[in-house]
Amino acid sequence: MEVTLISQKQRLKSLRAAAVGNALEWFDWTLYATFSIYLARNLFDKTDVRSAILATLAVFAVGFIARPIGGLLFGRLGDRIGRRLVMVTTMILLAASSMGIALIPSYEDIGIAASALLLICRLIQGLAHGGETGVTYSYVAEIAPNKHRGLWSSVVFVSVTIGVITATALAALLTEYLNAEAMNRYGWRIGFAIGGILGIYALFLRRSA
Repeated sequence: MEVTLISQKQRLKSLRAAAVGNALEWFDWTLYATFSIYLARNLFDKTDVRSAILATLAVFAVGFIARPIGGLLFGRLGDRIGRRLVMVTTMILLAASSMGIALIPSYEDIGIAASALLLICRLIQGLAHGGETGVTYSYVAEIAPNKHRGLWSSVVFVSVTIGVITATALAALLTEYLNAEAMNRYGWRIGFAIGGILGIYALFLRRSA
């Protein structure tokens, strides 16, 4: 009886770790789209505003291209080395890429290297996003009790909405309390830094799950 109780607690802990990580994944994804105007102003040549915005959105699209590749790569690794280890790996990549975006020097400081670094961070984010999605859904379905597999699996989808809403709310909060100049200089970086810090929290949850 005690073994069953401990097993159930461990399952719930693993479910929480998977859901928090998945929410963070969509938090980072949404934050990029929300702050794209600031990314364009700071990490691309802003002498041509339209080109800068289009370049920012093109880098955003790179994430979508990388997602299926990440799904194939990490899905295969999950079958070989275990889904939990892969979920820890994708969370490290997500946290690192989010923090990386927050710390990229501006285009005025390092030129086109700023754009290149954003592209690299976005590529890593896309690969991790693709791996996170497929592996997490499979993992939750596997650890769920037979009678509640549908309910447990739905938690992952709910966490997607939570991540999107949280990112949007944070962006609204920052723009409410910081003026336009402050948002353009450092406000947008705060959002990505928070994403990196939350990623470290999610990483500890997964390591102990």
